[in-house]
Amino acid sequence: MLILNMRKLILVAILFCVNLLMAQKNEVDLLKSEMGNEVTYYAKSNVREAMTVEINIEGSGFTCNVPLPAKIDLKSYEKKFLIKLTLDPSGNSSYSVSYRTYKKATPPSGPQITGTESKVSMGPQDRPELKKGIVVFSKDGCGKCQYAINYLKEKKIPYQELNISKSEADQKYMWQVLMENGFKDSSVQTPVIMVNGKAHYNMDIKAFMAELKP
Repeated sequence: MLILNMRKLILVAILFCVNLLMAQKNEVDLLKSEMGNEVTYYAKSNVREAMTVEINIEGSGFTCNVPLPAKIDLKSYEKKFLIKLTLDPSGNSSYSVSYRTYKKATPPSGPQITGTESKVSMGPQDRPELKKGIVVFSKDGCGKCQYAINYLKEKKIPYQELNISKSEADQKYMWQVLMENGFKDSSVQTPVIMVNGKAHYNMDIKAFMAELKP
């Protein structure tokens, strides 16, 4: 009898903890995706009720695809596109994000900020030591990147590798270099190879490597 009571108490405790964790979960999560100088925000509902999400962004060095503040309606457990920001290519962007959620039938009477996020993008990085010689911007799982690095090693050509999968600073620097070289798209194939400060990208990697000299 005592064992059964203990089991019941343990079960009640587990259920209490599960309910507590569920209660602490945000009604709406703000999700972010970054690609180049574009930042996209999505809203994901975690509840059955229909919700309204209002997002506002303050700062400088960016443009938004819609007027701010922006509102969207979310259905039960729905994930939906919110807004897209285009950051200053020079890297001089600084902004903070706030959003609030409420049920459609009961609009908020005050600010009621339910989540905040801030981001400060540093200005252009001055890395003169990389402007001479060969720099390979690589990423994990990139076959062309590995081909380029193996070729340079085999030919004993000096180079530096910056893995953008492992360093956000190196990733930002790669995009800075691309923008300085007139690149205007929001995505690029790796490797990006900089030779004496000039960026080369989206090229036939074997033909390009064959032209490099020690």
